[in-house]
Amino acid sequence: MLKGVIHHSLLIMVSIISLMLLYSSMLKLVGYQGMEESFLLWGYSKTFMIIVGLAELILSVMIFAKKTRRIGLTGLIFLMIGALFTHISNDEYDQIYSAVFLLVIGTCSFALIFLQDNTRETRSQ
Repeated sequence: MLKGVIHHSLLIMVSIISLMLLYSSMLKLVGYQGMEESFLLWGYSKTFMIIVGLAELILSVMIFAKKTRRIGLTGLIFLMIGALFTHISNDEYDQIYSAVFLLVIGTCSFALIFLQDNTRETRSQ
């Protein structure tokens, strides 16, 4: 029973993360004007915004795919730490909620993956 709860919880969290990253990447790649202005205000170039958007798009697919999930979650954690650093260093404390949410849910997903692996090993013994 625990195996099913872990599996479904992980699937829900991975879906949420992937959808949020996909939405965020589209804001950057489609050229939402407010996003470009924010990146310029933070001291980043439009090229960097496109790179971040592509990274978010790639990570959203990697996190959803089971074989690359761990690598994708690691990338997500580093990306969200960078987002937090950017918002905090620019005194935009009201903008950190989605980055904190993705960081927490990404870390919890990582923990569930290890818990899922441990329950598989226990059942096989």
